[in-house]
Amino acid sequence: MKTEGRLLRVCRLALLIMLAGSIAGIASGRITVSAATNATAKQIESYFGATQQSNGTFILTDGTVFDPIYYAAKYPDVVNAFGNDAKMLIFHYECCGRDEHRFPNAAAEQGYNEVHQIETTETPVQTVVPKAPLSEFEQLVQSILVQQVTPGMDPIEQLRKCYNYVMNTTTYRRTYETPSGDWTKQYATDIYTTGRGNCYRYAAAFAYLAEEILKDDPNSDVKIITGQISAARGGLTPHGWVQITIGGVPYLFDPDMQDAHPGTNYFMVTQKAYPVKPLNPEKEWDVTF
Repeated sequence: MKTEGRLLRVCRLALLIMLAGSIAGIASGRITVSAATNATAKQIESYFGATQQSNGTFILTDGTVFDPIYYAAKYPDVVNAFGNDAKMLIFHYECCGRDEHRFPNAAAEQGYNEVHQIETTETPVQTVVPKAPLSEFEQLVQSILVQQVTPGMDPIEQLRKCYNYVMNTTTYRRTYETPSGDWTKQYATDIYTTGRGNCYRYAAAFAYLAEEILKDDPNSDVKIITGQISAARGGLTPHGWVQITIGGVPYLFDPDMQDAHPGTNYFMVTQKAYPVKPLNPEKEWDVTF
């Protein structure tokens, strides 16, 4: 930092001034180089009162324990400017290091870190957990919604758009299997990718679009229902449709029957108002991604 650089230059200037007397003595021949070095060490000890301990540390006049080995390893910029002589490091700490909030020993640094840790844990940092990447099926559902719904549409309008999408892009294909196991996603995918399927596939395709539309509404619930419906030739036949609870009321949505009978409403009707009777629900299937 610029401030630290200026302080280092000030310290070096102070050291040169302190050594000036010894240098002058050498030049005049009054003292030897060895004597000048000893005088310099004594001058530093005189100025700062540092007392060396048996473990290599120094006790400064205010009781601070100064560890020159730690200081040199922690602050290579000081070593570059002053060397790694213990007395020069003490000189830097007394002149500049204190004001720069440098640590004189490892224990001082550890104590600071412990206090700092206590302060930061008092205000927990909120961790942002990244969302899991979307599966291929989720991407497929969302790609359809992006094309069908626009900002500002209310949820019922969005449901209507997706209901019509399933009818307008699907051709009925009769198959006689009875759904079992984890079938709902695959049946929906069949409609999204081939545009062909029976009543169960119509229902699954619409149900997943509806679930994505209403996922943030805690009062809604989307189910696929399988059961029996009155057959045109008499008796009952297997059938699948969608039930969506909105505002506490279960409504039925039947895109397959709507496609077969466009003049009759099968969108968002109650069980009582459903156009064909009997309609006998037998099993509910959760719609989950």
